[in-house]
Amino acid sequence: MGDSLLLFGIGAVLVFFLYREFKHKPKDAIEDLTKALDRVIEKVTPSAPPKKLPPYYDFFKLAAEKWKVPIRLMVATVDYESDFKTDAVNEEAEADEKWDFDVDSLGLGQILWPKTAQALAKKEKIIVKREDLFNPIINLNFVGSLYNELLKRYPTIESSGFPAMAVAAYNAGSAKYKANGDFINQTYVDRVRSRWVSWKGLQ
Repeated sequence: MGDSLLLFGIGAVLVFFLYREFKHKPKDAIEDLTKALDRVIEKVTPSAPPKKLPPYYDFFKLAAEKWKVPIRLMVATVDYESDFKTDAVNEEAEADEKWDFDVDSLGLGQILWPKTAQALAKKEKIIVKREDLFNPIINLNFVGSLYNELLKRYPTIESSGFPAMAVAAYNAGSAKYKANGDFINQTYVDRVRSRWVSWKGLQ
């Protein structure tokens, strides 16, 4: 308990100095401050399990164990992608011809339909329909499968353990990310990282 209080005190002092340093800085500096604060929270927060489990925890755990993917990463991604809403839909106004983007992002993990979903289904030798992506078991299985592939392709992690490159590829689409490794939606990565910090201790 004493060590935790000491770390918390150090963290509070660091937060104060970071705020004083960055409060009048431009947007990029503010984003750096956000990431710095996340790292502080990560270090000073005990690794106890979160106060509550996420919705569909059993399905998350099933997929995480099957695909050997950190459940915390899956939960953080879904938390941001859909706010745990199984019926979440993001309909693109038009396909991106240059990258041949899929039209719809569906369900908990906002799996792209049809190409990504069908590719993941083919990998498991199953057939899926669009409405199947609203089934939490199927959707989370695909989230796990996709991260299993991306974590192997982009194994680099930050000092905190957060796999930023794999998260960026999840957002961009693996084909687009592979074609242009500089294509990173930093806002997306930062927001998933923030949720990853908040789910510390989840197993």
